[in-house]
Amino acid sequence: MDISHTLKIVLNSINSNKTRNFLTMLGILIGVFAIVLMVSIGEGVRLDINKQIESLGSNIIFVTSGNPIQGSGTRRIGPQGMGGGFMGVTPLTNKDYNALLKIKGVKISPVISRSGVLKYSGLTESVQMTGSNYVYSEIASLPLLEGKYFGKRNEDAQEKVVIIGYKIYSEILNSNALNKTVYINDMPFKVIGVLKERGVSMMGNQDTEVYVPYRVMQNIANNENITTIYVSVRSQEEIDRVKKEIITLLKKVRGKENFRLTTQSQILEITGTIIGTLNLALGGIAAVSLLVGGIGIMNIMLVSVAERTREIGIRKAVGARRKDILAQFLLEAVFLSLAGGLLGLLMAYLGSLVLKNFSVPSAITSNSVVVAITFSTFIGVVFGVYPAYRAASLDPIVALRYE
Repeated sequence: MDISHTLKIVLNSINSNKTRNFLTMLGILIGVFAIVLMVSIGEGVRLDINKQIESLGSNIIFVTSGNPIQGSGTRRIGPQGMGGGFMGVTPLTNKDYNALLKIKGVKISPVISRSGVLKYSGLTESVQMTGSNYVYSEIASLPLLEGKYFGKRNEDAQEKVVIIGYKIYSEILNSNALNKTVYINDMPFKVIGVLKERGVSMMGNQDTEVYVPYRVMQNIANNENITTIYVSVRSQEEIDRVKKEIITLLKKVRGKENFRLTTQSQILEITGTIIGTLNLALGGIAAVSLLVGGIGIMNIMLVSVAERTREIGIRKAVGARRKDILAQFLLEAVFLSLAGGLLGLLMAYLGSLVLKNFSVPSAITSNSVVVAITFSTFIGVVFGVYPAYRAASLDPIVALRYE
């Protein structure tokens, strides 16, 4: 009996039991849906974080307070740039920033972060304030819609000027922003620039960020603490040299190496490791659904063998070989599992689209698709073997007598 005839019998059997077969596929469908969607969220988060890090500019060294990364055991106890920092560790200050200005061929900016509330004409918006110097816009490649970033003169004079995000521009100031006065934490700031729309990231809504001179931020906090110092290097080849200079200069100023240097590649590597571990954990949890689905397929196929015992006896009586019966029931299990996997993929794709509408990053990769389909087919084979073996092992005479 050829494979085409066996395949025709399989398709007829699947078509004649649609409801039962759909319930059989449901476990596989849910498992594949959960695995692919969970992995897509993890991949989306990774890509989003990478995009945000890369948008800061290329070849940046981030200098922060805290002992070197290799096992300091320090613990955050508050907003580092606004008076908090790491327990027992001296925060970065203007003294450290000024020392790094001696390095040749780099762009340097202190960065201070703080949350705030912006008010204008009775409207309010929660904002993320970033204090920096006049070269920060070049380091981070901030895209201006109109106006300008503040210059050295604004910074030296400690003028209360601000560059606002697109949402504040379009919703709070009604698209007419330049030279208007807004109040941030009840302090007046003159709007001199507007950023282009950048959207939501894992770091928050970039369109509600505002940028002011770092010395103004320090005056607001009444201290010189700095969250991070950005050091932008001209090329990847110069990073090691500049890192050595930073270490030498800061150790001289601070007396010891109680600071951290991190590059974009290190952050991306750490992010990739974390997301990879998360994906494995989430995928493992979702894989339980596939296992349950496989057990469901085996149980349904065993019931099907029992119900079709007489049919199996007739097939054997007219010449069907043991391997034909084995192939028939094994193919049924694989078809059900594969169909459930494909439906699960479709549901995961639709789920990914829904998540994007709610600003949840997700990205279905070819690897997750291949793994899901391969695993679902494998489940069909593994859990279809025993029922197929039972069917193939039936004695034709006993099967024909079965009622």
